[in-house]
Amino acid sequence: MARFDPWLYSDHLTLLRGFFAMLQDATASTPLLTPKRKAALREGLSGMSRWLVPIVAGAWTAHTGAPNMAVPATVAINTALDLGLSSDEPSFDVEKQKAIAALSKLGRSSVGARLVVLIDDMDRLGIAETHAMLKLIRLIADLPNVTYVVAMDHDRVQQLLSDSRDGFGQAYLEKIIQVPLQIPPVSRQTVRRLLISGIDAVFNSGEAKTDSIERRFEDRGLSLDDIVFWRIRNLRDRARLLNLLRFKLLAGPERLDVDPVDAMLVALVETFFPPLIGRLRENKDFLTAQEGMLGLAWRASGREADYAAARRRTLAALVSGDEEMTELSRGDGPANVSLGHDDSQLARRLEFTRLRAIVAALFPNAESGAEPTVEQQTEWRIQNRISSPERFDRYFTATPPHDEVSDAFVGSWLEVVENVLADRTAGAIDQSNIEILLRPVRNIDKTKRSSFWAKIGDRLNTLPPQTLAALSELAARGVCDALISDTDGADVVRGVLRTLASADEELDIEKLDSSEAVDTSASTDLSDAIARAHAAFAELVDSADDPIDAWEAAANHVTAWSSRQQRDTEHDGAGKLSGALQPVADAGMRRVSEFVHVGRLSEITDGQAFAAAIWRWRDLLRVQGLAFTPIKVQLNGYLQDYPERLPTVLGLLAGWSNDEPTLRHTTYTEIRTAAEEVIGWCSLLRAVIRFKHLEPGGERRYGVLVGQFEKRVMAHAKG
Repeated sequence: MARFDPWLYSDHLTLLRGFFAMLQDATASTPLLTPKRKAALREGLSGMSRWLVPIVAGAWTAHTGAPNMAVPATVAINTALDLGLSSDEPSFDVEKQKAIAALSKLGRSSVGARLVVLIDDMDRLGIAETHAMLKLIRLIADLPNVTYVVAMDHDRVQQLLSDSRDGFGQAYLEKIIQVPLQIPPVSRQTVRRLLISGIDAVFNSGEAKTDSIERRFEDRGLSLDDIVFWRIRNLRDRARLLNLLRFKLLAGPERLDVDPVDAMLVALVETFFPPLIGRLRENKDFLTAQEGMLGLAWRASGREADYAAARRRTLAALVSGDEEMTELSRGDGPANVSLGHDDSQLARRLEFTRLRAIVAALFPNAESGAEPTVEQQTEWRIQNRISSPERFDRYFTATPPHDEVSDAFVGSWLEVVENVLADRTAGAIDQSNIEILLRPVRNIDKTKRSSFWAKIGDRLNTLPPQTLAALSELAARGVCDALISDTDGADVVRGVLRTLASADEELDIEKLDSSEAVDTSASTDLSDAIARAHAAFAELVDSADDPIDAWEAAANHVTAWSSRQQRDTEHDGAGKLSGALQPVADAGMRRVSEFVHVGRLSEITDGQAFAAAIWRWRDLLRVQGLAFTPIKVQLNGYLQDYPERLPTVLGLLAGWSNDEPTLRHTTYTEIRTAAEEVIGWCSLLRAVIRFKHLEPGGERRYGVLVGQFEKRVMAHAKG
């Protein structure tokens, strides 16, 4: 069997030459003909090609490209001569007889062989190519032991032929097609089955294994039939969708990390509704519920209902592409909007409804504008959902982000951690195992390292208790011992520090002490692992390059663990934390001392960073039951030396939005309580007076806070 696709050729001349080249290639490899017969057949086909190509091409006028069925034979012959044939070459009949003699031997072989030529995609050709192909088949249809199977949309080809000559199409086809076979359409059930199997094959390619796409849709509360299959009408639609999906996921050097359901829906929209995919790409902030200042203004003015209605209208306009979509947001359906392939009003309304359902499935918070919870954000990042601002952009590219490690790498590394834990005996992880675990981390490109720790941080709350404890120990001992001397060692230390510190605020720490969380036979080993983890974290705090990062991490760590274990008020006679948390608090206080008590507090020029550093210092003192006097002493001295920095200190008492502080939403009582803790109320009032008498030109960043503070104090005095 030989296959010929005329759609792959740019014009009818190259198409005709390609057809004869295909015949020669197909017969050259058969073992059913002797070399002598093959040579004769090749010569005959080549000679036929030299005659038929210009003759068939001569049936078309050069100036219009339209068929001229009445062209005289002499014109065609002259055309052949113009293309290089000499008049003394063997005639067409002579060349054809050579091919006939050779092909007749196929039928006389012991297996009774035939050459079957499958000609596909005839219905995709233009008028010139269609006429040329059909005329060629008619001229060589009598070659022995050759059968031509022409796969085409009969109505499309008939219409194409009829356009060139009224009533000609059907009659012409009847003369050429001897045995017409009407292939029944593929059933919807078959198309559906092939679609699902094709999608699963894409997502399970290589080493990747995932649940069936149908199961994944069900887990999201979605119907594959209602949201995807409605638009897949035939096998060609299926092929178009799968080709794009395969390209988007597998075209890059690494597999693109995406959520299968989201990737499927984005591919559906991009394949069949390309204008909509452009609108989605251009409206990231709106779709991912990053409402910005406009949304905040709506809510601050108490017009939540108006804001919700505005978002519904905006979403309807985004889906339809129409700026005037008020009627759609009420559910009345579009009045004058064509979204794609069907112009009937009912179909357009149904199409809009389905596309809106797709967008809602992709961006669950788009209509409401509600900011996702911390848990939602973490879950969406782990699942690589398009609704996560950090994952949105990858759905509109075919290559993985250049600064991100793959999920497969993170998963394989966590498996190695668990395997090392399973193999080790009770006690600390030895240095050889630390090297095994950290070797892959050392090899991560520096631009991708922060993404690795971020993904580890997202997954910490899903890990077994033993793994959590060991990761803390590993991070401290392994990074400090094995990596601190490396070029990128300091970056790794900071990455681990920030990851574990931020994760402490979200981890379900109680499961580490719960007898129900683990096998009771391992409780002693787990308790020891937790103690080692705290000691390791203290070592990490001591070793980190940045003392501010270090004491903030220590404060977060101790506060999170002590509050969940209800140890806020459990102090011994010396006034220290009980258990293994004290070394972490001590390490944090050491980092405070090395920075603050040598006069480096003035190095922090950013108000928000200044506030965070002071409040975390306060937390370290509070969990140990210590007074805040050291903070008061330092801040009073700070304002004596730098009176122009009063606004920075007032930033401790303010709320922050978009990196700017404000006292507008803070009550007098809240301001005074916080001030009494860290500076003293009278000291603060004196600092305000000094600030008012400063010469113009002094540092006045965040200076508006002074005015807001005065208004709060005056309003309280008048009250």
